[in-house]
Amino acid sequence: MMPRRVPFAEGFLTDTSRPLEEVRLKGVRCKSCGVVLFGTRRACENCGGRELEELALSTRGKIWSFTIQRYPPPPPFKLGSTKREEWKPRTIAWIDLPEGARILGIVDCKPEEARIGMEVELVIEKGWEDEAGNEVLIYKFKPVM
Repeated sequence: MMPRRVPFAEGFLTDTSRPLEEVRLKGVRCKSCGVVLFGTRRACENCGGRELEELALSTRGKIWSFTIQRYPPPPPFKLGSTKREEWKPRTIAWIDLPEGARILGIVDCKPEEARIGMEVELVIEKGWEDEAGNEVLIYKFKPVM
């Protein structure tokens, strides 16, 4: 029996049973103020409106700002197959998507390669296995070549 694929958190990824290349980040657009937010929710964080339409967010965006994470996050964060002593610095960036949403994500590039305005694209992949043996899907970005 193949392991089941599950999202890292409910309400942030489209159908995880699809091929990974077809899984998208979920968002909502407020019908009152027009703001687009990452993830599903019951009310708009901008105006409090409750009429929200779900949408699949774009797979490409641009780095708005970034930092370099030079230490591993503390437990309960899962490092997957990486041991804490093998941690390598990584780029964490705010990504502007064409719909207007700005989301935080890992950018799979060397820290010295990251640039504000760099175009990046979405990658959905297995992050770790949960206690039930399910593949937990995560998202990150990679530079557009």
